[in-house]
Amino acid sequence: MFSLFLEGILIIISKLKEYKAAGLIIGFTAGTFMAFQTVSKRITAIPNPFLKLAFSIITLIIALITFFVTQFAFSKAKANMVVPCLTSASISLSILIGVIVLNESILIMQIIGIIIVICGIVCLTAFRKEI
Repeated sequence: MFSLFLEGILIIISKLKEYKAAGLIIGFTAGTFMAFQTVSKRITAIPNPFLKLAFSIITLIIALITFFVTQFAFSKAKANMVVPCLTSASISLSILIGVIVLNESILIMQIIGIIIVICGIVCLTAFRKEI
C-alpha cells in the first residue's frame, strides 16, 4: 500500500509540473495493481471456501481497477512506454510480494529474470527515438 501512496504522489507531482513521465508512472501504478491481482489470485488456491470466495471477489475488483488505470495511462503516454513499465512492475512486484506476504521462496533465476526485465525497460525507455 505504501507503494501505491508513493506512486500517487509521484503522479500528482508529474501532472502539476507537466512532465512526460506521468504516463510512465501511471503505467507502473497499473503494474502494481496487476501484481496485487496476481497475488490475490494465488491466495484463492488456499482450500478455505471463505478465503476462496473473498479473494475471488477482491481479484475481480483489482482487475477492474487495473483495467481503468491502464486505460488512463494509455491516455497520458504512448503504449510503447506504458506497456514495458506495466509489465516490469507486474512481474517484479508479484514475485516480491509473494516472497514477503505469502512466504514463497525466490529462486536465483527469478532474481536474474527481474534484473534482465529492468535492464530491458531501461534500454527501451532511455534509448528510444521520437518519431
